[in-house]
Amino acid sequence: MGQNGGAWDDIAELFRLVEKAGILVTQASSEQYIAVLEDDAQGDMALVRACFAEAATTGSRPHPKWLRSVVWRCRKEGCMPGEWRNKDGGNGARASPPSQTPENYMTPEAIRGNELAFSELPEGWDGDEHTGR
Repeated sequence: MGQNGGAWDDIAELFRLVEKAGILVTQASSEQYIAVLEDDAQGDMALVRACFAEAATTGSRPHPKWLRSVVWRCRKEGCMPGEWRNKDGGNGARASPPSQTPENYMTPEAIRGNELAFSELPEGWDGDEHTGR
């Protein structure tokens, strides 16, 4: 992790980003945030920073579940948050889930986007939590 100070500096920066996003951290969520950084993002702090920037841009709340889905998609598609890619490398779905604001919560596009996101989750994910299967 981290190029200048190691894992502790990355974790400190992660929690500064969480605080800046206005999210109160509990013991359980702090462990989930660290797992996103260390396990899902494989210590790639630049990717995590980009996820927080994308959350701010889209009006999303960067909770661990949201971050995990964006990181997973970016790793799968080989892109950064906010980039649009499809399997052929051209234009396609955005790497971050759409913001669920009242204006787009139940639009056909949002519903199709959620179906697409759930259809692309790895085996063992039920859409909310890892089932361990």
